[in-house]
Amino acid sequence: MLEKLYGGKNFIKLFLRVAFPVMIQSMMVFLVSLLDTIMVSVISNEAVSAVYASNQITFFFLVVTGGLIAGSGVYIQQFYGAKKNEYITQSFRFKSIVIIIFTILILILSIIFGEKIVQFYARNDQNPANVLAQAKDYLPYMIVGFIPLGLSIILHSSLREIGKSKLTLISSSTSLLVNLIGNLIFIYGLKMGVKGASIATLIARITEFVILFILVQKFDVFKFKAFFADFKIEKQLAKRITVKTIPMFINEISWASAMILISLSYTFRPNVLSSLSIINSITNICGFIYSGLGIGVGILVGATLGAGKIEEAKQNQKYLFKLGITVSIIMGLLMITLSPFIPLIFKEVAIDQQRLAAELIRIYAAFLFIFAICFTNYSTLRVGGQGLLAFLLDGGFMWFVAVTGSLLLAKYTTVSVIYLYLFVQFADLLKALTGIPIIKKGKWAQNLTTEFSVTNELKEEISIGL
Repeated sequence: MLEKLYGGKNFIKLFLRVAFPVMIQSMMVFLVSLLDTIMVSVISNEAVSAVYASNQITFFFLVVTGGLIAGSGVYIQQFYGAKKNEYITQSFRFKSIVIIIFTILILILSIIFGEKIVQFYARNDQNPANVLAQAKDYLPYMIVGFIPLGLSIILHSSLREIGKSKLTLISSSTSLLVNLIGNLIFIYGLKMGVKGASIATLIARITEFVILFILVQKFDVFKFKAFFADFKIEKQLAKRITVKTIPMFINEISWASAMILISLSYTFRPNVLSSLSIINSITNICGFIYSGLGIGVGILVGATLGAGKIEEAKQNQKYLFKLGITVSIIMGLLMITLSPFIPLIFKEVAIDQQRLAAELIRIYAAFLFIFAICFTNYSTLRVGGQGLLAFLLDGGFMWFVAVTGSLLLAKYTTVSVIYLYLFVQFADLLKALTGIPIIKKGKWAQNLTTEFSVTNELKEEISIGL
């Protein structure tokens, strides 16, 4: 039975070795956000709303950077499987340049528009002026934090793509501990409120980057001597990465914008920001499932494609598909069971918003296995270089179904947030039903590395444990 469903014990062991550290690391990242929300909830209901509204910018930053690194990530994964070290380094250079440029851009835009975004989100709150005042304390440190966050993303993603997930686990665990201690000092000890929470997060992000930087040098992974020596990116490779990146970048911007507009549709109803903050913090924890599936697809499918093992890659994809459904069903049932009690953790949130949050958690949990199907399909298309198809499948449903429908319902009807939220989840159900037959056809299974042959190996090659 185990052999038929999940590829047997060997496949499970391989998946856990490759993906388990990433899953734990991902959970650590999301726990940082959850800790902030829980600890801020002892301040006031408006403080929770301010943190949620402010973090919409962070959400946009994280999602868009995911799109920007997608193309280079595909090639790093496949070059890793093909053992072409020079091209791994060049792909890493490309990724670094792009992320640094985007980080500078988001810093400027956040300084200009940050308060206006919060003000719009809080327009129907009971006390919008207080929400904005709290956000003004929170935003400056959050914005500065984009610098270490962007640099950490470069290293985190690259280490995952070559299977060095344990290093990211060390940095994230330390970051979580620093954030917890910082919150205790600044929020509870020094009584600095949301400003204290933001300072603690900034310190944690700086710590995480410093640790990552030290680790990659110590273990000779993506050595900076190799990074700067003979600093070049072949035109052919840059063009190929760009071609693969553009549709995925557009998709991530499309998806992030869609999620922000959907959350804005919820705010057409009064006094929902705290409920949205709770559901956002709790459901983010489920990101460990997607992180595990993502790295599983990247290494067990992407690197396998790069090694020219097409049929093995297809079989691995099927195993990951089934595994994702199983884990998400178990997690969904656990969330439904705990849903009445989870909102009670957030002390100063109004009772009506706690009840609303519990309803939203149950809806999300019921659809969790659907999200796992969508994510596995999307990740599979990406590693196979089918970025445009992934964009059409993902972004198309988000905009034409979820965004359009939720905004129309919010503006022209009086249905509650619960039904708005339920409607949005059905967009993923349609997406999953459409994506399954596309994946089954197997046209995504392509080796993208065959046209690249290493002619000039770097004197200082990276050591990736091949």
